[in-house]
Amino acid sequence: MKTTCLKTWELAAYMRHKKLLVVRPVKPRRSEMVCSGDCSGPIIEKAWRDPGLGGGEYLKVPCGDGASQRVFCPFGSIGEVLGIKEPWSSFFDSVEDGGVGGDVPIYRATYAEDFDADPSEVSWHPAVTMPAWAVRHKPVIESIRVMRVGEITAPDAVSAGAAEVLFRDANDPVRKAAFARGTFDCERWDQTAGAVDMFLARWEHEYPTHSWAWGIELREGL
Repeated sequence: MKTTCLKTWELAAYMRHKKLLVVRPVKPRRSEMVCSGDCSGPIIEKAWRDPGLGGGEYLKVPCGDGASQRVFCPFGSIGEVLGIKEPWSSFFDSVEDGGVGGDVPIYRATYAEDFDADPSEVSWHPAVTMPAWAVRHKPVIESIRVMRVGEITAPDAVSAGAAEVLFRDANDPVRKAAFARGTFDCERWDQTAGAVDMFLARWEHEYPTHSWAWGIELREGL
């Protein structure tokens, strides 16, 4: 099972709706390209969509030597399970105390709800360190497509967790950038360009130089 780390607002959106559109930049590595020795590397700005088998999409990327290569989605294929890593910790649940006699994972995203306690009191491990045994969310990849970030639609922006900006701290730089775009409507965010503004504010904050992205649609597994 492949795994990935979600942003805080993406995890919140997935837990709220049991589905999510994960949008990540396409980053073709030169090691993936079959190029001649004097090739200057992939030219991502001149890439184009390439329909693939099984309903998914790929990206064709031209190289400096004139050839073109198909870049595959690194998250997996349609129908595969993708484990979601998240900030976590654990405690030893001893048999003497009626427990299972082993480590039990706890999760920052639901700690306050699960234990009626302040999450800041716990020393949390980064999501990337989460072991397979602690992964609790294992959605299925429903679709894979390639998209230009600037062409994202309002429904896609909402599916990618755009609305979660509403629940972030008012001083959060991404939230402030989204509101600064001027088209956000608190009452009709899912029907206006505001959803797109929220998404683009986040994207430009984290991936300012990337224009092509993978769109991986996840849905809660069985």
